[in-house]
Formats: sequence, C-alpha cells, structure tokens
Amino acid sequence: MDNKKILIIGASHHSKVLIDSFLSSGGRGEEICGYLDDNTSLLNKTVNGYKVLGKIEDIEKFKGKVGFVLYAIASIKFIKKKEDIIKKIKNLGFKFYTIIHPTAIISNQSVINEGVFIGPGVIIQPGTIIKNHVTIYSGSIIEHDNKIGDYSFIAPGVVTSGNVSIGKGVFVGTRSCIKNNVQIGDYSIVGIGSNVINNVEKNKLVFGNPARVIK
Repeated sequence: MDNKKILIIGASHHSKVLIDSFLSSGGRGEEICGYLDDNTSLLNKTVNGYKVLGKIEDIEKFKGKVGFVLYAIASIKFIKKKEDIIKKIKNLGFKFYTIIHPTAIISNQSVINEGVFIGPGVIIQPGTIIKNHVTIYSGSIIEHDNKIGDYSFIAPGVVTSGNVSIGKGVFVGTRSCIKNNVQIGDYSIVGIGSNVINNVEKNKLVFGNPARVIK
C-alpha cells in the first residue's frame, strides 16, 4: 500500500476548500492522487488540479493503492448519504484523513477524531469532543465542553456556547448561535442565522431568532 496517497470522494466545490487547507497545512508528506465522483461527465477530467479516476463505487479497485480517503461532499441533502458511503468505505478497510487548517486554534484538551475537517480561523476550546467525519467551516467558535456527533456539518461563523451537545448528522447553518447547555438531536437542521436557546428534538428543522420548529 502507498500510505502517502489520498483519494478524494466528490469533485465538489467543497473539495476545493479541503485541498486548499491540505496544501496550507503542508500535510505529513502525503499527496492527493485524484477523485472519485458519480458525475460521469467528469470522468478523466481534471478538477481543481486533480483527475477524476472513476465513480465512488469503484473505490474497491484502490485497495492497497492509497493510504487515506478524504470525503468531500458537503450538502444538507447528502448528510445521511454521507454516513452510508463512509460506512461502506470503512468496511473495505480504508482510513479517513483529517485536515486542520494551520490558522485554526485547537485546545490540546479537546479531542478530534477521524475524518474531520476544521477550516480557517476555527476555535475549539478545552473539553470539547469532535467525533468522526465532522466538518467545521471557517471562523466557527466551538466553546468548552461541547460534543459534536458523527457526520455533522457546522457552517461558517457558527458560535456554540459551553456544554452544547450536537447529535449525529446535524446541519448547523451559517452564523447560527447556540446557547449554553442546549442539546440538538440527531439529523436535525438549524437554519441560517438562527439563535437556538432551547433543546431541539431529532429530525427537526428549526429557524429564526429565537429558533422555532418549522417542521
């Protein structure tokens, strides 16, 4: 196996952000070898400087040829699909790459797990646990003793106060704020610019200031 090669899942705009952060961080000697993407019109084309080598279902062909996989599909509608794809890839024995932009400030008393992306200017305070395959975009502030569940997506400029618990597969929209001690249930969506002051049950869409359940 070439442990220095990284295969990207999804030739998306999000992948451009991940690649830029990877290059800015200098990596650990790894190099990106290309993409897998289900848009067949992209096959064998170059996107963001790297070639599309096949569809996502072709990943088994790369066993023993790459050291890491980088998941780069970012969309509300793809969060549950993200979980399914990642589980299938893990079952094939692949490892996932974690990227932390060099301008991010991460407490050494926090825990960052596998396949996480932490973007430019993010602050993560002590006691916080970021679980697997979480995305935290530019400028977000995650205060002390937070827990962010697997596969969740934190958009740019989000602020969470202390002791916030965000479940699995949650999407928190740009510039949203979450009050201390609030719990957000699995697969819920917090709309852009919302101010969340109460707990949110799983599978809910909330929006507004203060945030209210939309559906």
